[in-house]
Amino acid sequence: MLVSHIRSIPRVLEMIFERKGAIKVLMLLMIAEDGANALDISKKLGLPLATVYKYLRELEEMGLVKRKSVGGKRVFVSKDFRLRIQWRADGEELEFMISPKNLVCFLAMESPDVSYFIERRGLRKFLEFTRLYEDYVDGRLTLSMMARILGVTTMEVAVLIDEVEAVATV
Repeated sequence: MLVSHIRSIPRVLEMIFERKGAIKVLMLLMIAEDGANALDISKKLGLPLATVYKYLRELEEMGLVKRKSVGGKRVFVSKDFRLRIQWRADGEELEFMISPKNLVCFLAMESPDVSYFIERRGLRKFLEFTRLYEDYVDGRLTLSMMARILGVTTMEVAVLIDEVEAVATV
């Protein structure tokens, strides 16, 4: 069943980034509007500075972050990227995008509330939520608008967003 394969997305993301710490660094940069320097990242995440530099170098090589000079200080910022995923398993096929704005949705897939939503409403409905979440983050959609589009209750959408934002707090 395709759902069981897709549930491994958080682990696949860890394999793409090789380490969970790299994902945390990327997430921190995604929410830091003006970027962050390596020392600040090290302090916020409780990681050794050398490790942070290693992750930043890896993320930079992947084209996911870039260096920028702000007030004479070197900071790192996340770039706008899209990972196009085509998943085929058990005769089914799915295609979806992972971007800086919806990455946390996929990292939240292992939480009980998100798992329950997927079991109850289906994987395709969750993938549609991840797409709509980008518009929610940009302020183009409200909870009730998302619920109406998805054909679910506003409470279900609120619970999903709470879970996603809990994961986003690094």
